[in-house]
Amino acid sequence: MKLTRREFENINKDMMGRIDELIGKLSWEGVVGIELIGGGSRIPAVQQHIEAQVMMLAGRRIPLGRHLNGDEAASKGAAICASNHSLIVRDASLKGNRRIWLEDGHHRSYSIGWDGSDERTVIAPAGGELQFHREVEMPLSRGGSGILTVFESDPRATTDRPILR
Repeated sequence: MKLTRREFENINKDMMGRIDELIGKLSWEGVVGIELIGGGSRIPAVQQHIEAQVMMLAGRRIPLGRHLNGDEAASKGAAICASNHSLIVRDASLKGNRRIWLEDGHHRSYSIGWDGSDERTVIAPAGGELQFHREVEMPLSRGGSGILTVFESDPRATTDRPILR
């Protein structure tokens, strides 16, 4: 079966309308990121539509993330919500649960550098958010060519590990 992009978008018109309705009800003040979960969110046309609607309503670009495991996210969120509403939390005389807070962060730092050089520029320090956008100027000392590598530091190791070339 052959399907053009236009035909695909027509098939999904109702879904896009539901997305618009939901996005239109939200307050965008203080929102710094959007996490997409579910099979439909993997479709590039859906991602582009959400980005365009958010840009129009929020007046700025808000990054879309796909970091959570969609099979586990709902159950983990429900468990955290249940724990935070538990009687054990509300009654100080009962010992046990404490409120759970989740924060986006990582325990390793990420840096970039040229192969063969010990110089590194940190692009994501340990303890910060991993979802970021940063432009970095890296001067070339080899006449205009080289291989740029992303390194991940491990607090237990003595050297950085290359993770992307």
